[in-house]
Amino acid sequence: MSEPGSKVQSNSGEQRAGQRLDSWKEIAAYLRRDVRTVQRWERGEGLPVHRHLHDKQGTVYAYQSELDEWWHGREANSAVAETAAPTGGASQPAINAAALAAAEESHTRYWPWLLAAAAGVLLVAGISLLRQRIWPARSGQVTVAVLPFRDLNAAAPGQEYFAAGLSEEMMARLAQVAPEKLRVVRLTAAYRDRSLRQIGSEFKADYVLQGSVRRDGNRVAITAELQQVRDQSQVWAESYERDLRDVLGIQAEVAGAIARAISARLPAASQAAPQIEPAAYEAYLKGRYFWNKRSPESLLKAVDYFQQAIADQPDYAAAYSGLADCYGLLGSIPYAVLPPREAFPKAKAAAQKALALDPKLAEAHVSLGYVDLVYEWDAAGAERELQLALQLRPDYATAHQFYAYYLSATGRLDEAINERKRAQELDPLSPVITASLGEAYYLAGQFERSGDEYKKSLELDPDFSVCLINLGRTEIQMGRYAEAAHLFGNALKGREEDPGLLMLLGYDQALAGDGAAARARLRQLQRISQHRYVPALYVAAIYTGLGDKDQAFAWLQKAYDERCDYLVYLWTEPAARALRNDPRFAQLMARIPVHYRR
Repeated sequence: MSEPGSKVQSNSGEQRAGQRLDSWKEIAAYLRRDVRTVQRWERGEGLPVHRHLHDKQGTVYAYQSELDEWWHGREANSAVAETAAPTGGASQPAINAAALAAAEESHTRYWPWLLAAAAGVLLVAGISLLRQRIWPARSGQVTVAVLPFRDLNAAAPGQEYFAAGLSEEMMARLAQVAPEKLRVVRLTAAYRDRSLRQIGSEFKADYVLQGSVRRDGNRVAITAELQQVRDQSQVWAESYERDLRDVLGIQAEVAGAIARAISARLPAASQAAPQIEPAAYEAYLKGRYFWNKRSPESLLKAVDYFQQAIADQPDYAAAYSGLADCYGLLGSIPYAVLPPREAFPKAKAAAQKALALDPKLAEAHVSLGYVDLVYEWDAAGAERELQLALQLRPDYATAHQFYAYYLSATGRLDEAINERKRAQELDPLSPVITASLGEAYYLAGQFERSGDEYKKSLELDPDFSVCLINLGRTEIQMGRYAEAAHLFGNALKGREEDPGLLMLLGYDQALAGDGAAARARLRQLQRISQHRYVPALYVAAIYTGLGDKDQAFAWLQKAYDERCDYLVYLWTEPAARALRNDPRFAQLMARIPVHYRR
């Protein structure tokens, strides 16, 4: 290689010194440095790097001739030149041979001890530097906080799902690189205004990943940037413009590049990724967007989008997994849109199809494990599937959340709480995950803690109706009947025929001594059941509040016949305490082979 400044003709006849370098990566390669170093040189030493001012994504370029000139000027002004020249082998610093000889003569007697001491100092310093700059010693893991990618098409209404979904997919791909060494935390858009140091302090993050996405038909432009919290330096940045079919490949490239930028100790992510039909990918992102909303209406929308994605690409495993997730919740309390005998077979079939297409898809193992637990009543199968999901993807917060369902159903309540805490560590700003920790505390009888987590969840999403319902359940168990009634009354505005809310309000009224009002709720549920599914368990709950055990057990038998999902939790459900001393309770639960460890 020639040193910078030499005139070498390229194949095109253009002088090499005048060639343009079109990214940080090319500039760093030319100077034989990493990206972080050349970015530091640009900020502090005037390295001549240009930017496309018209480009919102901030791409950079530089000319070799200007870099050569800058390098030689830097050498001339530096007391000690760099020990390794950039491409082309710029001249090395002169060595004073006489001084070296004198030094060697002076220290001949002591050189073995001096050499050993120097080597020890350098080794300790090197290890310390690596630990401080590359691999934080506090936990053996590097933490990357991921901000939602900015949607440069945000002016288009109803498009927020695309950037949000792509961010989520990017985070999942990154976390799979080395889950035992790399912790990935999802942030919300509100954290874009926080400084790197604030994010680092709050989430113990070492790095922050952010970026932007712009769509133009079936073309997608993605820019990603990784910054180090400790010194607020840019570690890596790159821009991609591809056909949307290659979006999975882009995600793999970004994950691999970030892994290499953080540390050579992280394995490079595989960049092999299948192509995907743009329409299918877009429908899938919409499905996940609405699934995360967690309401009966949003789950039905998500079903439509996942089915659309499958129609556009029949071998799309992730879309089948999403469909399984939706049907599992649509057959579960408190959503209960579909009868269990209709919803769960569909959920199981979709999960099995997903696994036939991709046996290592953790999300589908979670879906199948959930069906095994609450519908098939196969505790061993549920544990096997959920633990396999956690092995395949230890970072998947939803897998920890659903594994806690199994732990609660089998009486391992402290372990269930710990699993939900782990889920919250992985996804601290998710209202769903935070509420799920509240649910674990609720089933363990720790009502004050449960209420605290539900309130945190509502701070994250004031419109999260399921969390509002669960907060009311906690208030009931603490004897705060008026407070619970107030919560249910507010939740019923605009949802006057929601069976779950009417059930809880009736149960609350029964415990508060207003039997007439509770029986009015029973009549409402009976009327609503003429045109939509109302779980028998809801009627049983109100009769339990009224103290009518005969009717309560009669309706629990109907819930058993319906194969109601919530029956597996009755050993831990606080509202069922009033029934547990009745021999009919043990007889009922003996028929459900999900054994509770008392």
